[in-house]
Amino acid sequence: MARLKTDIRPGFSLTGGLLTGGLLTGGLLAGGLVLCVMLVSLSLPVRAAEQRYRLTIHDEQQQVADFTVELVQTAEEMRQGLMFRMSLPRDAGMFFVLGTPRIAKFWMRNTFIPLDMVFIMPDGRIDSITTRRDTLSEAQSQSKKPVAFVLEINAGLADELGIKPGHRVVLGAAAETR
Repeated sequence: MARLKTDIRPGFSLTGGLLTGGLLTGGLLAGGLVLCVMLVSLSLPVRAAEQRYRLTIHDEQQQVADFTVELVQTAEEMRQGLMFRMSLPRDAGMFFVLGTPRIAKFWMRNTFIPLDMVFIMPDGRIDSITTRRDTLSEAQSQSKKPVAFVLEINAGLADELGIKPGHRVVLGAAAETR
């Protein structure tokens, strides 16, 4: 199984169109700028050895949410996502790193957990949020604009916690395993 090249460094954040203080970086030199690529997704039930990371969401003045997210290294794991899982802890999520910004398309095939899909721009700003309660559906949801990242959390949490378009996502240090 081929793995994408990544370099995991704690304490990085998504800002200014670059992963300048984020967590998972893979550099591509493009037009004199380094474009950092992150690949994240979730797979079948987590293996004990898998590392998780802290992800926070901020408005202009304060932190509004804090999650422990799984980072995924392979395209196969990205395709798997949260399929076949029966639950997701309230403070947990899956963070997909798409690489080059694109219209992200997601479905709920074999997904038993209702989800909020948080579509995130390359600079770490949230562009849009879609709530999917139609588990097991093959209907697609897509981002409104090209995005570089997608965060999946339990359905309704974005609304409940006040997570909104324009808020910033910060990917932090490795979290303690559960």
